[in-house]
Amino acid sequence: FASAYTQSSTSTLLNPTGTITFNGPGTLTIASGGSFKMTADTANVDTDNQGNLYIESGTSTINSTSFNNPGVLTIRSTNSGSNAGLVMANGFTNAGTITLDNASGSPRTQTLTVSEGTLLNSGVIETTNTGSGSSTNNLDIDTLSNIGTVNVNESMNLTFATSATNESSGNINIAETKTLDINGGTFNNNGAITLLGNSSSTTLDLAGLTSLSNN
Repeated sequence: FASAYTQSSTSTLLNPTGTITFNGPGTLTIASGGSFKMTADTANVDTDNQGNLYIESGTSTINSTSFNNPGVLTIRSTNSGSNAGLVMANGFTNAGTITLDNASGSPRTQTLTVSEGTLLNSGVIETTNTGSGSSTNNLDIDTLSNIGTVNVNESMNLTFATSATNESSGNINIAETKTLDINGGTFNNNGAITLLGNSSSTTLDLAGLTSLSNN
């Protein structure tokens, strides 16, 4: 992008074919109601997702120093593609919704990686399974600050950097029969963790943490 580009609500879904690298110095704005899809692509531009950003078929990378998500970010595996993953080079703020979803009839893995910095969640992070295949969901992040909500509707592995101190003053909800496995550094929980349904079939596994504080 030589100059700033906005994917508007009246534009059709922008779905570049092949493996594409987007470079600046222009910025990318996905306006409310607009949609943009990445499939094993790389974005080296600052990005503001106010609409819908879909990550499908392979691992895409966003290397922006400024990424905001007041919209909907969906990391989704499909029948026509492979496992879906997104690598964020830097921390960012999620004021909207991040969804990890298997829409395939086959077993798939969905992964969000934040390589460095803090993922500040003031919105919703959720796992879903809209397909019939089994699902593995991974949230691999340097540091987490959760003041919003995490809904584990499908089992999820949450892994922190071993040196990171992570905070949650928001809500973490684990659906019946599902598992949240938290590993890595220090986790300070000042919010609520709720095991829904029959607690004997719903699991919170904290054995992999370096340190835990539950206030």
